[in-house]
Amino acid sequence: SPELSPNRPRESRPARPRRRPPGADDYVCKPFSPREVIARVRANIRRAEGRLDGTAVQAPQVQGGFTIDDARMRVLWNEQPIELTTVEFRLMRLLVLQSGRVFSRAQILDAIHDDVRDISDRTVDSHIKNIRRKLAAVLPAHDCLVSVYGAGYRFELPQL
Repeated sequence: SPELSPNRPRESRPARPRRRPPGADDYVCKPFSPREVIARVRANIRRAEGRLDGTAVQAPQVQGGFTIDDARMRVLWNEQPIELTTVEFRLMRLLVLQSGRVFSRAQILDAIHDDVRDISDRTVDSHIKNIRRKLAAVLPAHDCLVSVYGAGYRFELPQL
């Protein structure tokens, strides 16, 4: 089981210990941010589940005409690829596979960024705008990404 071991403040000790405490898989120096600890714990959980080393490869998932291919990091609409960046792929995957659910900007940021960056939640708006533009190229008559005032975003599968 993964174990994290905090250390004394950086001023009084070296940044990394010479060796980790017994049973520790990772090391976090004080002062540390809770977001960093959460990100490291999530990474350790993914590693334990085999998701970081590529051993757990899933078949593409199909949801209402959209195909989410994790192994190739691709999203297809009726077999037509939608060119997405890595972050846009993660966002599309999150929204398509849980269509109908409303996600706040904070929930989206936590889901699409594994590391601990200090990112404005308005970054999500920029990604949504770019994805809408890319979806419009393959689905011109449908606006699948719905803004929910005061709450966040929801993905609605197109009704064809």
